[in-house]
Amino acid sequence: MFSQFSLRFLKGRSVKYLPTVASIVLQLGLLIGVIMWLNSLRFYSPSKLIETKDYNDVVTRHLNGLHYMFLLTADRMFRGIDRVALVSEYCYCSGSNFLSILGQHAFLKQNNIKSVYSTCNMTVGDVGPLYNSLAPIHPLRSAIVFSTGVDEPYSSVSANWNVYNFLFNDTRYKIRSFPLGMHEVHTQVKTRLFNRIKHHPDAVFSLYTQETRQQHDSLIGLMSPVEVMPHPSILLLPELRELKLPKPNLDVAIVFDMPFLDLPDWNYLSLSYLKYEFRSWDKIPAPGNIHEQAIDLYDYSIQMLSGARFIITNLFQVHLMACMANIRHVYVASPQSYAYSYHQAWLQPLEQPGFMTTVSDVRTAIEVVENWTTSTSY
Repeated sequence: MFSQFSLRFLKGRSVKYLPTVASIVLQLGLLIGVIMWLNSLRFYSPSKLIETKDYNDVVTRHLNGLHYMFLLTADRMFRGIDRVALVSEYCYCSGSNFLSILGQHAFLKQNNIKSVYSTCNMTVGDVGPLYNSLAPIHPLRSAIVFSTGVDEPYSSVSANWNVYNFLFNDTRYKIRSFPLGMHEVHTQVKTRLFNRIKHHPDAVFSLYTQETRQQHDSLIGLMSPVEVMPHPSILLLPELRELKLPKPNLDVAIVFDMPFLDLPDWNYLSLSYLKYEFRSWDKIPAPGNIHEQAIDLYDYSIQMLSGARFIITNLFQVHLMACMANIRHVYVASPQSYAYSYHQAWLQPLEQPGFMTTVSDVRTAIEVVENWTTSTSY
């Protein structure tokens, strides 16, 4: 009965029934196909897709959460936009912005958003081409995007915004801030910014930390909803979590953007039983556009992170990279810095013993690493 129903379903009622042996073979084939299909579903289940490898579960879940939060918030900010003009962009690539640039480029590429114009802070006065570039673009599908990087003080950028007054007054175009979500904007700067954009019908910025999130009620009516989101480098998470580094041949690599002799407490290293190597970040990117320069520094940073069991660094972008690549490290940062504020707001759950922590000086960082190496748990 089952074989007859199956054949009717496949061939139609007018088709004559096949011999019993043939119908059995057909049913077995269908059964095997269903089993293989169910097995493929099991193999590609979410638990299999989110492969932890040697990641700490807390670290993995948090990074996945940041990745999801970025995509969710960015979609709300840039939905319906297919062309952008990047203003107040970086003028050159360095160790303090290469991941920011790669993350921004990845976001635009993944969402098929074309950059039709860009200008950096040093050329901010040249706004004529910007207006001319946007003039033929459909305003409903384009946006002006302020793309200053994650570690830039907005007190300096705000002075340049005076040049862009016509943008804030021209309601034909959407105004966006590229997803950064960490700046502690000075009160005066914040006030000027709000006063300038409060009448614009479609302006969404992401320049606010936990402190300013608490002031959200006071912002209602001034502008569109405040969007706060992780650093755009989180888009590189799928690639960095698969990064394969050579087997370590030393204990600790100190990756700093200062000369070795200027490193505080550097003579303390001679008293340690661990094998240290100082790696000064002195890379000047190869010629090319800013994205090509960022790729050059990305490859260079992998060299800086290779060959050591632990990393000590004061470079925020290297810190972000090490978190996503599952590299055990200590991040040295001043509590007053913008990068430290971002870390406290977004990366604090990653501070796991033996994996990562944040300190304010090199001496403490060395002591932390030595404690990790002497513990039987890590």
